Amino acid sequence: MARFAWTIAIACVFSVVVIGKAADQAGSDVTPSTQPSGSLDAIDNHFKERAAEARRQFDDRVSEARQQFDREISTARAQRNADLTALQASAMKNNDLDLAIAARDKMKDTEGIGDAAPQYTTARIEVKARIDGIDILTIRQDGARWDHKTFGLPTSVSINGMKWDLQQSMKVANSGNTPFLPFKVDFETARIVAHTGRGSVTLKAGREGVDVAFDDEPPGSDDYSVLIDVQITQPKP
Repeated sequence: MARFAWTIAIACVFSVVVIGKAADQAGSDVTPSTQPSGSLDAIDNHFKERAAEARRQFDDRVSEARQQFDREISTARAQRNADLTALQASAMKNNDLDLAIAARDKMKDTEGIGDAAPQYTTARIEVKARIDGIDILTIRQDGARWDHKTFGLPTSVSINGMKWDLQQSMKVANSGNTPFLPFKVDFETARIVAHTGRGSVTLKAGREGVDVAFDDEPPGSDDYSVLIDVQITQPKP
């Protein structure tokens, strides 16, 4: 009985050491900032900046992967046609008419091969604004439009980090100096995955875009943040 108790004790000590080492290893890549932030807001802002940069890098890599996919498919199609052309020529030389016709017919469907590209992932659309009343944001592939209904005009508006001054314009293009969605997406798959703000936020998805409705409860205004996920179809040209 004593030997059994000692065995259990040694096993427990070993487990604690192993778990402790694993925890130390998991946290080895995380170190406090060299200069501690002076406020909770500063810590939150630092996190948001790093998260935004991580998302930007992720989006860039997805876009690069899609471009690489297109290049590889184009090269594969060209090689397939070259091989079929050579096979057709060989068949004609050997008077094999059936094979020559089959090779010719195969070349006709080369263009469609590989069009069904994999669904890489979802795009993330992040909308932020200070809302005072009822507002509707419409997002489409070529741009966005803000429809203000009641009370004060929203301020501190941004889409995926792109700042938008509604006093200057109620519309913004997804191009030039104001790109906010670098992918072509299937808006019908859009859904809200998280949001903050005291009032309600609802989404209506359609083929051409989405409508995001904000309904802030009086009095005053509140800060809203909405995260929307939508399936990518291909990078925006």
